[in-house]
Formats: sequence, C-alpha cells, structure tokens
Amino acid sequence: MLYESMISMPPRRANETNNNNDLAALLTQLVNQLTQANNNNGGTNSSANNGGGGGSNPPPCTFKHFNSCNPVEFYGIEGATGLLQWFESIESTFLNSDCPENLRVRYATSVFQRRALTWWNGEKRNQGVDVTMALPWDEVKRLMTEEFCPRNEMKKLEAEFWDLT
Repeated sequence: MLYESMISMPPRRANETNNNNDLAALLTQLVNQLTQANNNNGGTNSSANNGGGGGSNPPPCTFKHFNSCNPVEFYGIEGATGLLQWFESIESTFLNSDCPENLRVRYATSVFQRRALTWWNGEKRNQGVDVTMALPWDEVKRLMTEEFCPRNEMKKLEAEFWDLT
C-alpha cells in the first residue's frame, strides 16, 4: 500500500525545501503505517519475545529490573573522562532496561556513592526533593558536569584534543 503510493508520486524537483518537506511527510506516513500495522497484529511478536503477557506494551521499568542491568556506580572522583564514561554507561542501562524519562533521575542517582551521594543529598536539601527528582536528565547531567568536571581539567582535555595529530 505504501510502496504503491510512493511509486505513483511524481518526482518534485522544484526546490530543495519541497523535497525535504515531501521526504518528511513520506517518513511520517511510513511511521504511522508501521505503527498501525504493529497495533493491528496485536503486538504478539514483541510481547512473546519480551514476556509482556500478551499486550502490546512492554512491562514498565521497575527499580529491581533497572538494578538487574548492573548500572555502574558513580563516586564523584572519576574526573571528566570518568564522568563522560559513566554518562554513556548509565544511558546504555536506560536503553537496556527500557527506563522511561520520568524515572531516569531517580534510578541514575540511586547508584551515587561517597562524594557524589553527598553532593546529590545537598542538592536535594537546597532545591527540595520534589524539585530535584522532577529535573530532566539533561539538566542533572549539566549539574553533574559543573560539579565533577573541574574547569582546569576540561581545559586540559580540550588542549589535548586540539594537539591530536
């Protein structure tokens, strides 16, 4: 059905903007049709493979499931490179555990230890628990970068980057 509509569409070469708009519309149409096709088959393939119990929605990410993915602990003494590596690791854990956006801060901060935990508890005290737990993950990453990446270390890494040959 989608393929037939793509074949019958005349090529447009009037200008690049029209081409980009047409491509975006076509991709949107394709995504909608794939979503509809997946919903029509009841999601049996995906739920059978992930143990979803017959529904098309995967089971929610629980704290137990998140921890079973063995997230890496963060101590706050790893430096700039260690922090960036931890971000990559925890974001991979988010993907593997299907962690929704609204639980990422809560689950990620649960692996803080020592200096990082002390810093986070101070943030919760200063801003309030409800406010800190409602922060978007990108904002928490920014706050962590400010706290755990000393400016001189960032400048040193930047200089090393520019000196690469």
